[in-house]
Amino acid sequence: MPLQEGEYRMARENNNLVNDDVLGFYPEETRTLIAGYMEGIAAEHDRKARERIFVDFFAVTGRDPLHAESSAFAAYAGVLRNRVESGRIKLSTALKNQRVLSAFAAYVAKEKRKGNLNVPSGFEDRTLSSRIEEPPEEIHFKDVPSLTEMDKLIGYLKGRNDDQTLAAVLLAYKCFLKTGEIIGLKKSSILCDNNGFTYVLIGAEPPVRIPDDVAMVLDQCLADISDGGYVISRKGKRVSQAALQKRVRCACERSGINGYTLNALRNAGTATAVSAGADSVKLCDDMRYKTRAHIRRLTSLPIKFSDVSEYVNIQVKPGI
Repeated sequence: MPLQEGEYRMARENNNLVNDDVLGFYPEETRTLIAGYMEGIAAEHDRKARERIFVDFFAVTGRDPLHAESSAFAAYAGVLRNRVESGRIKLSTALKNQRVLSAFAAYVAKEKRKGNLNVPSGFEDRTLSSRIEEPPEEIHFKDVPSLTEMDKLIGYLKGRNDDQTLAAVLLAYKCFLKTGEIIGLKKSSILCDNNGFTYVLIGAEPPVRIPDDVAMVLDQCLADISDGGYVISRKGKRVSQAALQKRVRCACERSGINGYTLNALRNAGTATAVSAGADSVKLCDDMRYKTRAHIRRLTSLPIKFSDVSEYVNIQVKPGI
């Protein structure tokens, strides 16, 4: 049975639910998997925020997300929906709670495929039950950097010899990698085949082939890191998404353009590819989208990048 709010608070105060571990009321295998899921989250406040979501899920449902039935996730979605309607929380907060539980389920499913013994044999992702509907994503023209702006940014980073930030910008703009995918790249994630082509490995996805000019920048990054190191790092340690986004925003501003996010650069890369005649279905595959909705929104914008060849820092090569 789910704990009532007063009962849950009293149990916590009496230290019956937790000891030193804020998630101590969960079974050991659940805590171990949550720790694995949180391993790549560098910022302390981000980890604490996610811990609070796991705590809240238990407080509402009395279940842990590793063993919970579909009905528990449906009940939690209902509580989140009621909180939004009553003004207790914002919709963005409810959606974040939902995304964290979904991301944890995806992590557990991946660990199950690896044979992790902490994952129950009957585990299934049940987080899709009665989800709060996400509002349609809006993309505005002002959020997509122009070719002139991209040229300035890339030229600035080349002049500064800032290989790591340049690599992040190019991986987003030319290879359509997400911020989380970029910070997760290790030296071992970069592969070359017998024909001299370079690929990056992203989780269980098929290898992503990258253009030669991006590969050259990655080679410069790899020369300075150890075999187990991250491509984008600080003092040898993996950087957080927030830290990388700050690097990119600062580089944008110092190059004389707006402070764009990596996702905005990714959108600009999409617009560039579409203007160059890229097939939207293949583009969805390259960007690892399950639907074409995002591509349709981008292609509906009045963006025409037909003069790519006039820019010295943007190399778009046929067939790449």
